[in-house]
Amino acid sequence: MKYSKFITLTIALVTVGTSMTGIPFINEKETAYASESTLGKSYVEYGKTNIDLETTDGSIIEKGTPVARASRMKKSISGSYYLVLYDGVFMYQAWGEVPEKYVTSSKIELQTTTDGKFLIKNDIPESANKAPLKPVKGEETVTEKGFLGETVSHTRLASENPSLYTKETYNVFKKAFDQASRVLNDSSATQAQVNAADKSLTNAFNKLKKSEKPSESIDKIGLGKVIHDAKIYEKDDRYTKESRDKLVIERQKAEKVMKNERATQAEVDKMANSLSNAFKTVLVEVSKAKPEGNYIKDGRYVTYSNKNYNTYSNFGWKHRQSGSSLQNKTFQARGKYNHQNGSTYLSLYDNKGTWYGYVNEKAVKVGSGQQGAYIKDGRYVTLTNKNYNSWSNFGWKYRHSGASLVNKTYQAKGKYNHINGSTYLSLYDNKGKWFGYINEKATKIGNGQQGAYVADGRKVKVTKKNYQLWQNFSWKKRQSSNKLVGKTFVARGKYYHANGSTYYSLFDNKGNWKGYINANGVK
Repeated sequence: MKYSKFITLTIALVTVGTSMTGIPFINEKETAYASESTLGKSYVEYGKTNIDLETTDGSIIEKGTPVARASRMKKSISGSYYLVLYDGVFMYQAWGEVPEKYVTSSKIELQTTTDGKFLIKNDIPESANKAPLKPVKGEETVTEKGFLGETVSHTRLASENPSLYTKETYNVFKKAFDQASRVLNDSSATQAQVNAADKSLTNAFNKLKKSEKPSESIDKIGLGKVIHDAKIYEKDDRYTKESRDKLVIERQKAEKVMKNERATQAEVDKMANSLSNAFKTVLVEVSKAKPEGNYIKDGRYVTYSNKNYNTYSNFGWKHRQSGSSLQNKTFQARGKYNHQNGSTYLSLYDNKGTWYGYVNEKAVKVGSGQQGAYIKDGRYVTLTNKNYNSWSNFGWKYRHSGASLVNKTYQAKGKYNHINGSTYLSLYDNKGKWFGYINEKATKIGNGQQGAYVADGRKVKVTKKNYQLWQNFSWKKRQSSNKLVGKTFVARGKYYHANGSTYYSLFDNKGNWKGYINANGVK
């Protein structure tokens, strides 16, 4: 169905065939007002789609497509945007409805359209007029959240200590932190929402200002009493030394709060309760002590991230394997032990059920599945093997074919070392669009945005003037193509740059290197 829309102060809609046309009720007073104020003028709000959308027949409207909506009154601009919007003196006509949640607004302008004017005009398929556009299947639910999780984790301590910052900056930060946490836990969050939440939280955290005002009068008597009791327990040899040492750590935390002039009453009370509970949860009687404690079922997947921790065959600390031999591998922690020494030890297994021993949990990062923990990367990689597809998640939902990605360069912003033994890269193009996870065996690592060197060997002739030959991919000029037109060179190698262009590395018949040239300048 084709949608048409008329917007004025007072409207009525009549149906003509499959089109909806707006006709105004204008009496003498309203006609005079319209002539003087709004007739032939429109407030137009422009924007761009923030995700890929599709029509009823599967035609794709790409992210970044310009759209618009309009009204005679600025304060009444609302509702859907459109891919095509025509404004006449008396009515609007619009096709290709885009719900406003899929649009990022850019500007509002007052435009005169007395003789009629296309405010926005995209070439669109007929199916775009049959129903409002919807996200490409899976677009709203398939997201890369690893980097947002790192940002939330990094800023969590600040969120728990409002007294350290000015009220104004903390309130802005806390709002961004809470929103980021919601997005992180929202399985339906889009990639655009994740990116926006990460950016907002990072900016708010960087703008936090330390508070210079002393705290109001705080009652610390209760905390002081609990600290006094803790010191008595620390000397009581009925309890194991390990558990008493752990209590010392808890008491020292309480003393920091005791000395903190900016601590709030809530923080003081929380610490007093925490230290008091430690008398029951931390202290272990010598007669009942079992160093490692009881076995606790776990089941999480963890990635080995600190090679300085070895694994042990038992809690007599018999060496089993070195941390360096396990670095960057993912295991399943089937169980764990909360040891009296204050550390937690995980019991590690690979995907074949082979046991690797006990390791301090400080050696690992916890992942959300068999893929293990997200690891920051940042390298540029060139897809060289078309037999590997990319995936939307680690349930192996198909995203892109290898054939559509081969001979292109992407940035691997992050990676996962899967328990199956493979490493999967999280790929983005140079516009920030996510292309999914792919086995790193499909790629070659480059030294920058140019991607990986690919051997070639063909003979090419320079056919166009005004093309630069570059010394490097920092774009240092070497020479112009003007004097080389008509000459033949050997392209010993090439680079598929992340900017979308291919660059040949040219040599003359004597082996002299001429530089890198865009493939469009040769044949």
